[in-house]
Amino acid sequence: MVGVDIGTSSIKVVEISRFGQGITLENYGEIKSDFIYKEPLTDSKMAEGFLASSFVSTAVRGILDEAKIKTTSAIFSIPDFSTFCTSFDMPPMPENEIKDAIYYNASQYITLPISEVTLDWHIVANGNQDKNAPIKVFLVAIPNQVITEYQKIAKDAGLELYALEAEAMGVINPMLIVPMTNLVMG
Repeated sequence: MVGVDIGTSSIKVVEISRFGQGITLENYGEIKSDFIYKEPLTDSKMAEGFLASSFVSTAVRGILDEAKIKTTSAIFSIPDFSTFCTSFDMPPMPENEIKDAIYYNASQYITLPISEVTLDWHIVANGNQDKNAPIKVFLVAIPNQVITEYQKIAKDAGLELYALEAEAMGVINPMLIVPMTNLVMG
């Protein structure tokens, strides 16, 4: 698997493999923004789409070639400034109702219309296993426009987009990777 992080100070690419229970770093490549620009990029410049997707895909392709990374299945990290993250509680309910309840409640917390975002969430474990305790939800919403941009970058770089992961989700659980087919498009 290839991991791609397009940040304000650099673009990083890692290639990892799994053997049994272990994960091995096979390769790594990076291009720092100070090699490209006279001054570092700010989060606001990145959020405004300062870097054209064609430039980013060319830079990613260059890193892949330079590092001799052959794997094409990739997970891209979405920076926090491109996502909406929040947490909230819901009343106890049957497991088969949780997805619809999260979708219904999300509109209270997300500043964009739900139809313009893709939702992902993580149920935070109830430590005492009380069936009457509220369900704690960590919710992430990514604008569909951002997802489309990352899909284009992956395609133009010659990568197969396996998943997108919000940086905030990576902090919660580094093993939480949601394939593109499991995300709920608004």
